Amino acid sequence: MLAQKMRDGRSAFFNLKLHYLGVNNVDNMHATAERKLQTNSYTGETRKWNFEKYVRVHVDQHAILNGFREHGYSGIDKRTMVRYLTVGIKTRSLDHVKTRILSDASLQENFPACVNLFQDFITQMEAESPNITIAAMHDTQSCREPKNKYRKHNNNAKTGRGRGNR
Repeated sequence: MLAQKMRDGRSAFFNLKLHYLGVNNVDNMHATAERKLQTNSYTGETRKWNFEKYVRVHVDQHAILNGFREHGYSGIDKRTMVRYLTVGIKTRSLDHVKTRILSDASLQENFPACVNLFQDFITQMEAESPNITIAAMHDTQSCREPKNKYRKHNNNAKTGRGRGNR
């Protein structure tokens, strides 16, 4: 307020910086970023949530946490990145990939390689699973053709029930 009355832009900038990058607010932002990493989860491909979005949340939070290095935080180390990634995956179909990552020490410290491994496995699973829709379903017990399949409907008929003579 004082900077506004005095029309002092430099003082206003430092006040904003102190407010948004002050010790308490940086602690809160750091805790929020870590909480998002801990609570973010992937349970499988859905229309609104897929593996790409799951990874994007992780990458964004990693950038936020690493941005706090100039404020006295150590950021996030590579093993913790991979640990948060694998812990958040809640589907049993990716347990093979998680086991592979946990068994390889070099993968435990390589977040992009782990993401690629998961993405390749998900893509392979999608390619192998048949994409069955309701229209593709076929009743195998009754293979006979339905009655009146080839009957033409005449919408121009002048007579019929409830129509009377026209």
